[in-house]
Amino acid sequence: MKKIGYFILILCCVAACSPNHSTTSERRAAQRVSDSTELIRQEKTVAYTDSILQVLLPRVDTLLQLFEYEKYEKYEDKGRYIHRRLKTTRNVGRSHLQVYVADDGTLSMRSYYFGSKALAHTWITLRADSNQLRTKGSLHSLQTEEAIEITTIESDDAEQMLRFVDGYTSSKIQIILEGNNQKYIYSLPQADRQALIASYQLSAYIHDIKELESRLRQASLQVQKYKKRLQK
Repeated sequence: MKKIGYFILILCCVAACSPNHSTTSERRAAQRVSDSTELIRQEKTVAYTDSILQVLLPRVDTLLQLFEYEKYEKYEDKGRYIHRRLKTTRNVGRSHLQVYVADDGTLSMRSYYFGSKALAHTWITLRADSNQLRTKGSLHSLQTEEAIEITTIESDDAEQMLRFVDGYTSSKIQIILEGNNQKYIYSLPQADRQALIASYQLSAYIHDIKELESRLRQASLQVQKYKKRLQK
């Protein structure tokens, strides 16, 4: 009886130490199913993302016809777009808002003030119906025979201001410039409104396209990875 028990013990040890071919095969089969499922998911992501890009890209191309591209090659790595209506050379002597859209979609805004006396404005308020948006900028003033002031507005604030304009497409919008306890008020012309909204749309499109292109690259890499796995 002792010998029988001894041999049984040896057989159990051998069985425990031997590879379990059935379990290994099952794991490999399960991994292939998992990889195949993930490959299909990533291929769908590629197809869906690319289909959205094919819709957005023509829209951007059409919108860009309203803009000019500016870049100082010697001093700048990135350029920016400006709506033709908002170019400085077309608005000399007129108080207005000017917006640039960088290559990456980042917005920058300037408030120009032309007047008979200095205002030193640092606050810009947009007013439409019973609502308003008040924003503080940084003043850069140039003094000639007439007062010429340029106040810059940070990117996030510029986006909020453009969103406000976009939300009141059919309402009269007043722009109130404040500085040194003085105010200057003017109405936003319809052509300026359209140019500002177009700039806002261009920024949004560029952001969306860059995000989609990033997702497309990542999904494409995943597709390649899972295809290689399944070829083994």
